[in-house]
Amino acid sequence: MIKYSKYTIMVLLIAALSYSCKDDRDNHYNRSGDLPEENLYELIKANSDLSTFARLIEISGYKEVLTTTQTYTVWAPENSALQDIDLNTISEVQARLIVGNHIARSNHSTATLDDKPVKMYNRKVHTYSAGGTLFGEVQINRHDILAKNGLLHTLKSQIPFYYNLYEYIKAMPGVSKLRDFISQFDEEVFDREASYSYVDPITNQLVYDSVMVFRNRLLDSPLLGLGHIHSEDSVYTMLMPSDEAWDAAYERISPSFKVHPANDSITKLQTSLAIVSDLIYRKSIKEPASLDSLFSTSSSVIHNPAELFGGLTPEKASNGLIFLTDNLKYDNRDTWNKTIEVECENPDIRQINTQTTTVIERDVAAGTLPYTVSGLRYLEVSYANPNSNPRVNFSIEDMPAGKYDIYAEFIPESIVNFPKDSTKIQFILDYVTARGLADTKIVKGFFTSGTKKVRIKAFSAFDLPISDYYDRIWKIDNLLTNRKVAKTTLSVQTDVSQTEFNTNIYRRKFRIDRIIFEPIAK
Repeated sequence: MIKYSKYTIMVLLIAALSYSCKDDRDNHYNRSGDLPEENLYELIKANSDLSTFARLIEISGYKEVLTTTQTYTVWAPENSALQDIDLNTISEVQARLIVGNHIARSNHSTATLDDKPVKMYNRKVHTYSAGGTLFGEVQINRHDILAKNGLLHTLKSQIPFYYNLYEYIKAMPGVSKLRDFISQFDEEVFDREASYSYVDPITNQLVYDSVMVFRNRLLDSPLLGLGHIHSEDSVYTMLMPSDEAWDAAYERISPSFKVHPANDSITKLQTSLAIVSDLIYRKSIKEPASLDSLFSTSSSVIHNPAELFGGLTPEKASNGLIFLTDNLKYDNRDTWNKTIEVECENPDIRQINTQTTTVIERDVAAGTLPYTVSGLRYLEVSYANPNSNPRVNFSIEDMPAGKYDIYAEFIPESIVNFPKDSTKIQFILDYVTARGLADTKIVKGFFTSGTKKVRIKAFSAFDLPISDYYDRIWKIDNLLTNRKVAKTTLSVQTDVSQTEFNTNIYRRKFRIDRIIFEPIAK
């Protein structure tokens, strides 16, 4: 339950007045004329046992809500349940936290079915239980008291309040680095579908109800968002780094996102994204450390959950579980520096010189070959000019700076018909140095096979000096527009002399399945 003296920085719920429930409009505005004269606020104000809650309504600003013609249900805690509250020092935000947890739109009598969700004004969800004698796990004292604009129930205790995951981040001082980064993407946007107009039955005037809703691009983007951790309708498990853990992770990860020319804002953004991108997991997972693997909302596979969650104890949130940590033990290969696999048949990432090179994308029927072909497709590369070695260039995207082992996988055309179908291969790696200059590394002396699939290690622990990385925010902002051009390319070319080609010792042709950039553990 909330401890009211601590959380004066809570701001997320100020937008709660914007919540609108379209399904209940008729119930809100088409009331019967046979009703009491008192509205809900007046009914509460007149009850001496509810004087503290009445004052909280006034401090919070909810008086204006409970005196309208719209229909509400209030579960009002009696004075004995609020005796620890100092009405002289409580802030408006704190009062809103309490009151908003005890109000819902529409009529919700104690005849409502047990466990039927009731969405409160602060978006929390509570239910009746024990045949309507409990609401939100709290004993109801008086029930179904009719007001001019709704129903009133009185409670022996406050309804327990739990922060949702994002509210927790907003409220807790110990996770300010996490809060400062995520909250910069907060915004309120007009919800056209939820907004509407109606005729006030008293004034007979047209009233517009414009609804603004909370959104955070980092959390809510349909394709790249990390999860609706601010929503009471979604359930997550979240690993939450303390400021100490954030600083240590930042120091370790930031060298992988250095750029040229040096730009602290880019490095900070990309490092911070690397920290937050794998903190969130779908559903409530009570013992994540006991699992063999976990999938984050950004689709990362955590192969050793015990390393991340071992020794941590969960805290309850209204929409999941929180695991606070002072040491974020990310494996870079699972999270921010994953293995990069380039499917060579993908036309979007390759370039060729049509004067020297011909390429054909080939399909493979499942189960027809004694070796695996990634995606059941590969690229066949051959000469367009018999006097030239064919070459194809592959753009390598999303590469943080650091060391990589670089592999290429080649397959034979046919084990039976072409046992001598092999060639000599060279690799050309183009990249940008730490000084921002273009550089090239060439390695030779590799051979494909006419009888089996070959995995060639082209470069061992190649050190990419600066990052060539497209961050999540850039992708959100440019989802349907032109792509950035990668600065890192790996070219694959036959290295066959004219004599070797003319005498049919080696062919100027190869079939390549994929290229793999495998990061070294950090």
